[in-house]
Amino acid sequence: MANPISKIVAYTLNKGASLKPYQKLESKINRITSDDIIAYTTIASVAAKDAVGCGMYVYQSLNNDKIPEKRRKFVSALDLTNGILMIVSQVAMFFAMRKINAKLFDKIFPSFRDGAYKLFGKQIRANGKKVKKPASELQLPDYSTIRNEHASMKNIAFSVFKSFTELAAATIVAKRIIVPFIATPLASKVEKLMDKYDAKKHGTQTDSTVDNSYPSMTGADRDNEVSLQENDGMTNLLDIYRKNHN
Repeated sequence: MANPISKIVAYTLNKGASLKPYQKLESKINRITSDDIIAYTTIASVAAKDAVGCGMYVYQSLNNDKIPEKRRKFVSALDLTNGILMIVSQVAMFFAMRKINAKLFDKIFPSFRDGAYKLFGKQIRANGKKVKKPASELQLPDYSTIRNEHASMKNIAFSVFKSFTELAAATIVAKRIIVPFIATPLASKVEKLMDKYDAKKHGTQTDSTVDNSYPSMTGADRDNEVSLQENDGMTNLLDIYRKNHN
């Protein structure tokens, strides 16, 4: 006699599998290829790494004694804004490239377009006629074989192409080009929000002054610059260079 609990579980799973939401989800899962799994895993790992790095930089900036106290909020706001923008922009560029990759591939590599196999078939047959052998000995492939081989080569080439473009768009275009242009202006707004939150929390007035002394430095570079300025009394890298070369 079957266990009643087993019957209930089996009945529930059977009913759940017949529901339309489950069937739609199953159809989407079945369309996922190994290339998709690799791509999603890669972009997820990149985003997770940047999220952890963002949290560490913000914490370090807020608690770094080498940074003057009046500048810590802006530096931490810049780190927070930069981290969030990197994650969002990389994911957005990744999925944007997935939308246009097929058209871009066909435009760059016209020899892989649909129907291009016919040109290869004609070329093969034209070359075969130049060979001084009976037609029965040439063993030229038919168009069906050429089409299958062409499709196989296209799939391999497109797989490599989209893997490169998606990661390049995410890690180069988004992270190194787009984010630096918009991170610093947004950091000032984030700092103001942080000031308002602190003022509301402690019942004080916000300080409207914003110190952008290090708008483009994060991490070790920023810490080194702060340390140099505090220890040497210099105001910029040019003065430091002059001091070291005089």
